[in-house]
Amino acid sequence: MTTLRRVEFYPYSGFPDRPWDDDPENDAFAKAACGVVELYSVRLGDLELGPSRAAALRLNLDRRERNHRDVKVSLRVDVPGWEVGTVVLPIGVTQLSSRERALLVLDVIDAAVRRLANLRGWPAEGLDRVREHVLAQDLVFTWASAWKLSPDRRHRARASFVMNGDGTAHVRIEVTGIRRAATTASRRRPRSAGSHFRVSNGRLRRCVGRARTRSAWTR
Repeated sequence: MTTLRRVEFYPYSGFPDRPWDDDPENDAFAKAACGVVELYSVRLGDLELGPSRAAALRLNLDRRERNHRDVKVSLRVDVPGWEVGTVVLPIGVTQLSSRERALLVLDVIDAAVRRLANLRGWPAEGLDRVREHVLAQDLVFTWASAWKLSPDRRHRARASFVMNGDGTAHVRIEVTGIRRAATTASRRRPRSAGSHFRVSNGRLRRCVGRARTRSAWTR
């Protein structure tokens, strides 16, 4: 049985230094949505709300009938194989702080999922816990891969990620000697044989779902 496990906005990705949407309000919102979507979806997938037409609810950002105050969320329940809707944002999203935009994203997601749950007859009690989880993480998505041992079994390493409010993510390689204090290392060969290495931060265009896991394996 297919159940709703994820919410995503479209556009959901783009180049780091270019607009994802030619509308500035939609562009700012889409980039702010990445981390909040991940936080929300992590807990949403645990609920098993009920039979769904798709595992993801896709919300397309539109600009028609825009005004200065209201967010408009509409859902289509007659599209075979899809759970889909449209969001029209008010004017002024670009003027919000990063946290205010993230809170707006959470409100839109929460409203859309609750409306879909009502239309599909799903129990909505667990959605309060999903929202509380996002707020408890301060609207910032972080993730770390499992630790991996080096061939000589003297060190272990993992990749950790932090999603930024601009739709990109920072990745850091963490290396620790076995039974030694944790340190960090760059992806280049360390300058010495000791356990203290330099920090290396890199930026990813998108860091969600399988893309995040693939990146952890290749770094």
